[in-house]
Amino acid sequence: MRRDERWAVVNTVLSFGVWGTLFWILSDPDLQGVREAIGWWMAAIAVAPVLLGVLGLIIFDEPGEAGGSCDSDGVHWTHGTETCGSARYGCGG
Repeated sequence: MRRDERWAVVNTVLSFGVWGTLFWILSDPDLQGVREAIGWWMAAIAVAPVLLGVLGLIIFDEPGEAGGSCDSDGVHWTHGTETCGSARYGCGG
């Protein structure tokens, strides 16, 4: 599993944990004091996992593995004469 995939899984689990906790705080009448203490910060806490997830995916993105790659080593078909694009278009290689 690549770093960005691991980050996505970890961030998803943590996001659901944060959102579940916030939902619990909102729905439990015994936690009224916590809800009042946090106030509008609950909105920022709810949005934070999404922002951290996007930031993490940008940071952990591995070059050459985004769309357009045809080799496992990240070589695009236009970046050389001995790549899969050359064979694809009958140029040898």
